[in-house]
Amino acid sequence: MAPRGSSKPRQPDPFRGLTAGVQVSTAPNPGPKTLSGTNVYLVGSRVLIDAGPDDARYIDVLAESILRGGGATALLLTHGHPDHAGGAAALAERLGVPVYLAPNADPSVLGSLPDVRELGDRDTFDTPSGAVRAVATPGHARDHFCFWLEAEGVLFCGDTVLGVGTSLVARPEGDMAAYLQSLRRIRALHPRLIAPGHGPPVGDPLAKIDEYLEHRRTREQALMQALEGGPVSLDELVDSVYGPQPSEIRRLALLSAEAQLHKLMDEGMVTMHRGAYALSEEAPPAAGDA
Repeated sequence: MAPRGSSKPRQPDPFRGLTAGVQVSTAPNPGPKTLSGTNVYLVGSRVLIDAGPDDARYIDVLAESILRGGGATALLLTHGHPDHAGGAAALAERLGVPVYLAPNADPSVLGSLPDVRELGDRDTFDTPSGAVRAVATPGHARDHFCFWLEAEGVLFCGDTVLGVGTSLVARPEGDMAAYLQSLRRIRALHPRLIAPGHGPPVGDPLAKIDEYLEHRRTREQALMQALEGGPVSLDELVDSVYGPQPSEIRRLALLSAEAQLHKLMDEGMVTMHRGAYALSEEAPPAAGDA
């Protein structure tokens, strides 16, 4: 028991070192979509990237640690999903910092923030470890941003690239064509390390991004091949392409396949009528079938 009149015991520091200028803390919200939990990054001991979920105890631990280290100057949000932005309002209020996020974020997120500021592509934020640059990367969500610490070659990817597995792109918020373009954009930066929103850091970023691009290309090709037999429903397509899956994995597969099909529809490769998808007359033969 602490002696009477003593201050409350200091909380364990939630941050651990990632690079010379970057610390990371993983929120206690593990799950199928969040893996081990949402990663919160502190760059140059001053700029925060994401806030994690709305968890009062976790926010308290984060704020105490940051204030003990001298405070912060800004909180940057990769996007407005609650596992990344849920704790933003409480954390920003505790730290007295503005929150930057895309202007097309969910209004429910914008309305809860004490000092919200518009985040623009290529905006920069100075830290003792170098400038952090905002990189617009829509796809997983329409308001998604990555952040680039060029001085250390670290790319903070939110949900564009995960430490394990692939990112979900689901309509109506997700856009597969925009997502693929975003992957190519971040690849052109040639990062040395990817700091993902979930999961462990990615030490071979170019190979990981290439793997993501190839995964989407292969899925698209499989969908096109499955459509060669004539019009089929989304359920039938997922059965053909993914095979038997547990219910939660199947639900995610349905969402991913729908996003891929809408990309193909926008490109004039696929049509839909009364819930059935079919190849358009302009669609070329699937690879390997010529």
